[in-house]
Amino acid sequence: MQKTLARLKAKCGGFYTQALDPAARLRDFKLVTFEGNNRQISRKHLIRRFELDSLIGLDLADLETKGVAAIERALLVCQVVAIDEIGRHEALSIPLQQAVLAALASDRPVLATVPLYGTPFIEGLKRRPDVTVLEVTSENRCMLPDLAASHLDRLVRTRFEKSVAIEAAGK
Repeated sequence: MQKTLARLKAKCGGFYTQALDPAARLRDFKLVTFEGNNRQISRKHLIRRFELDSLIGLDLADLETKGVAAIERALLVCQVVAIDEIGRHEALSIPLQQAVLAALASDRPVLATVPLYGTPFIEGLKRRPDVTVLEVTSENRCMLPDLAASHLDRLVRTRFEKSVAIEAAGK
């Protein structure tokens, strides 16, 4: 996600997650928004809304406020919406589900990460006809950021060209 975002020419908004200590076996994560509203959303031995198999608790309150707000802002002022990640526990959040569906229903391209197998909500997202799924493998991991960024920038250009053509037709 972060490598793709770094390669995008288009203005991006939304959020991504980042491991606080990538070397740790049990990782704590923070939610990073493009506006700088960073919050730690998982902690070892935290029991809030959900408990992960790895003994890391996931606090959805910040995801449901900061993450959803970042998606909503991106829909207003950005060209691409980033949502990282829609995992099995995050997908149980109704406010996050609603924000994801609103982003997909918009005219903005969405870059999101989902697990290979997931909840019915996640599986439904992957089956949508307007969604392109790129599976990350050891063979394609290095080239995917360039491929995804090129695809998203192309979608943004096409959208811009259509809006210019509509404005010109109206004059």
